[in-house]
Amino acid sequence: MRALGPPCQTVWFGLLLRRQNYLVRQNAMQLLDFLKQLKPQELESFALNCCTTVDYLWKLARLIRRGKGRAQAELAVAIERHSDKKVCRWESNPDRWHLWWPELIGADGAPDLPAANDPARPSVDSQKAA
Repeated sequence: MRALGPPCQTVWFGLLLRRQNYLVRQNAMQLLDFLKQLKPQELESFALNCCTTVDYLWKLARLIRRGKGRAQAELAVAIERHSDKKVCRWESNPDRWHLWWPELIGADGAPDLPAANDPARPSVDSQKAA
């Protein structure tokens, strides 16, 4: 019987990282480009380590490239971890990364925040109400 790799668990480590301890690779790439460079066996192993399937990773990567999809927080962290930070979390969640991981705002390599009138960015009034 074939071993399926590490047990799938929710990856919370990324949600707890502090900004000063977070190391970012300057040459981050998009998920689709990363998947294209993997050999079939490496791709299958990568998918198992991320607790998903190869088909789902390809579908997600194409949707992200077209701006029509994003990874769930746990999957984005797993992708970043198992790609050795070649694919950063904000590449998998380009429109909401700053809401899920505010400690990464201003980190080296982090993209700019959305414009103030962007619905993905919370307003100051909604933060005061909470």
